[in-house]
Amino acid sequence: MLSSICLPFLDTFQNDRSPTAPWSDVRRTDSREGEVDPILVLLVDDNPVFLSIAARFLRACDDLVVLGAADGGQEALAKAWHLRPQVVLLDLRMPDLPGLEVIPLLRAILPQVGIVVLTLLDGNSYREAALAADADEFVSKAFMDTDLLPAIRRVAHIHGEKP
Repeated sequence: MLSSICLPFLDTFQNDRSPTAPWSDVRRTDSREGEVDPILVLLVDDNPVFLSIAARFLRACDDLVVLGAADGGQEALAKAWHLRPQVVLLDLRMPDLPGLEVIPLLRAILPQVGIVVLTLLDGNSYREAALAADADEFVSKAFMDTDLLPAIRRVAHIHGEKP
């Protein structure tokens, strides 16, 4: 089931890591008068299948724009600096730089960015460690369908204006 959702994205995803890859939303334009600006999101996860699924899930929301994706902590820092998202969705387990190490580095380079940890590591110790590292929210991938969108919106509201 999950792989059938993201098959249209996989070929392009594997060959294109630019901000205009298929998970990137082209709706990043000036809003019309009276419209609320969308929340700008960066996805960070080392699993390309999950990145595609998450991007598709988020793109269904009119108030969110997926600016791009990163498959590791180092790339996340570079893309966050370049793209200036309002919210970063960050996995904890990544091969090059774990999410718990990325959080304070993100805070150092973009103090106003909202950080939502989105991970399979759903124990209290992981939650406590992520929040202690200064993440704003912690969402288990198992509850992504119910918990992720409210978490993104809360974090964007708390952090206010676009960077």
